[in-house]
Amino acid sequence: MRILILLAFSCLFYCAQGQVTVPATPAPTEKLNEHSTYQLYLKDPVKKIKKIEYMDGTPVNFELQKDGETVILLNYRKRGAVNITAEDFNGEEVEIRRSPCFIDPVIQT
Repeated sequence: MRILILLAFSCLFYCAQGQVTVPATPAPTEKLNEHSTYQLYLKDPVKKIKKIEYMDGTPVNFELQKDGETVILLNYRKRGAVNITAEDFNGEEVEIRRSPCFIDPVIQT
């Protein structure tokens, strides 16, 4: 009798699995990894940034925020470190290098 009941439940469970369909939706992590804007922070504020480029010389579009410390990278594609050529408030040119560890995605809410 126990075997018959166990066999009946197993059959129902097996049949029920084939009838359930779930629409395919992208996983939330896939959407989180799609960032179009990145940012980095400078240790000391600068007056202006002359250029930002990858190590191979490819330019990166950017916006320096009013605080002089936050830089928005508009077309950064997680390619690695960037070199920043900037002018500090004394008028001197400074070279800054940032590795990808210090470049963060901007999360749009």
